[in-house]
Amino acid sequence: LRRSSFFDVVIEPGDLAAADLGPTAGQRNVMKVSPISLLEVIEPLSRDEARKALGLPLDREIALVTLGSGRLGDVTGPGEVTLRTLIEESDLHIAVTRPAVARNAVEIVGADRVSEIRDVYPQAGYLAAFDLAVSSAGYNAVHELIPAGVPSLFVANTSTRTDDQEARARSIEGLGLGLQARDNKPQEVEPALRRLLDRSTRKELAARGIATRSTINGAAETAALTLSIGDGFTRRRRSPRVVVSQQVQVGKESLKGALGEERTNSLKRLMGREPSPIRAKTKVRVVQTPQPSTGLDPLPLAVTESLRREDLDLGTPIEHLLPGSSAAYREKRMEIIATYYELDKGAS
Repeated sequence: LRRSSFFDVVIEPGDLAAADLGPTAGQRNVMKVSPISLLEVIEPLSRDEARKALGLPLDREIALVTLGSGRLGDVTGPGEVTLRTLIEESDLHIAVTRPAVARNAVEIVGADRVSEIRDVYPQAGYLAAFDLAVSSAGYNAVHELIPAGVPSLFVANTSTRTDDQEARARSIEGLGLGLQARDNKPQEVEPALRRLLDRSTRKELAARGIATRSTINGAAETAALTLSIGDGFTRRRRSPRVVVSQQVQVGKESLKGALGEERTNSLKRLMGREPSPIRAKTKVRVVQTPQPSTGLDPLPLAVTESLRREDLDLGTPIEHLLPGSSAAYREKRMEIIATYYELDKGAS
């Protein structure tokens, strides 16, 4: 927001929860559009098509459990309660997602009734496969599950700093579009999930969710608004305040780049300001294809156009280049890599 003066327009996607209390809520220079969802541009599969593609049974009711990667917040606590409750209180088949970037994941129990869905993205095209869902309360999840008519319990990640999932989930429940719980209060999950298992509750939530589909137009609105910026565009003078703020910001960034981290911190100390922590660079050797670490320095850093799913499990750094990219692009990417890594002089 401090740098908004650099831009001609700031676009803010709408939210079905209508619970925005964040830093942009009172901004006058923000253009608000309708909620944005992948459902605007993805042709969803039918119920049977989605189940066949995911390897799920065709003749059972199925619950989706998709609580996120666990990189922020807890998924194991709410996930454990969810699986136990679904197994004990229903005869549903259960599908649990496991993203490639998962840090901690839901532990699978009751394997005969549980299927693991790995690395399916985007999930929006497969939602017809499910009769109910227990999900994180992130923006994408909410704006895919609700319009798709999947009755859902949204478990808010209370550790996020830039997305108030707790307020979103609370508002969604207040609007009758879903149920809510919090990841740091797993005891809230079981009673909410029991409510979701009630067929009449699910029927009401699904109907209200489907009714929101007509409001999901944000992607088209954003495209039209973005294209309209260029219509009749003329060079114009910005206000002196804006020009000065831009010049000051650019000047600060240029000075920091010229001085480097250590001298910038020395200057901050002279000014009585807290120095920034100096990032220690990891030493790497550049290789053509991803490979596991030998346990010795330097780490292999793959700079490659080709990336396979199993390469992500190697635990070594990867820079994925755009296929067929130009020499200038590659050169620039290497400059960026050198900013964040200490390159081994003998690297290929």
